[in-house]
Amino acid sequence: MLQTIWNYLIYNYKKPEILYFTIIVLLFSELSIIFFTFLDICKFDSLKKYRITYNNNIRPYPTKSEINYALNQYYIILSILLSITYFGMLFLEYIKWIPYDMSDKLPSFYMGTLHYIGISLFSELLFYMFHRTVHHPKLYWLHSHHHNYKCNSFSIVNHFLHPLEIIIFIIPPALPPIIFGTHLMIVWIYVLVTNTLGIYNHSGYNFPLLNNILLFNSRDHDTHHVKPKKNFSTGLFNSFIDRLFGTYVYVE
Repeated sequence: MLQTIWNYLIYNYKKPEILYFTIIVLLFSELSIIFFTFLDICKFDSLKKYRITYNNNIRPYPTKSEINYALNQYYIILSILLSITYFGMLFLEYIKWIPYDMSDKLPSFYMGTLHYIGISLFSELLFYMFHRTVHHPKLYWLHSHHHNYKCNSFSIVNHFLHPLEIIIFIIPPALPPIIFGTHLMIVWIYVLVTNTLGIYNHSGYNFPLLNNILLFNSRDHDTHHVKPKKNFSTGLFNSFIDRLFGTYVYVE
């Protein structure tokens, strides 16, 4: 299926033009915000057991005003993110540089998986380093408003960032595929998964089955909002990076 999609693109568009489809992939990766916001509005009783809580306290759902306020911030940040992506593609087209592999034939499942794991680990390390950096007292002004949500974050909070942070945090997912020469289709899959997990991280929900499949626990990053000096990574690969650097903690 992926090869069919890629064949359509490669036969109907020039390679610089195909890069612009990254914007569509980014927009598609935002759809999970609609899903989790729908859950927050409906407050289904059957899903309350999947809400992340601490010390058995009831986790509040976001109010209508909180959702509206976060959405207003979200539209601004999303516009900045899409603008950076668009003008980045324009720049690449201008200098005639294609930073990704765009071969007609997609890599094998084995090579694609190796690239996916490689860029994910590298990105996770970079995110960890940058995230710890903006927690430094002299830079925390950049990141502090993201931590206005402690035990009550919800999916839209994923993009509740200072505009300058967008520039900082766009580097970890953007740089590794360029260094590794990863095929653009793998990059798109990586963007879809990474952004979706970031939204899930802030949703306030924790689905064990989904966690087991993804080697991921949304509670880990949620705990970072409770204990800001712990769990700096996104939680990918069972918070491997945090465990490696001794900053992992699990809070009941």
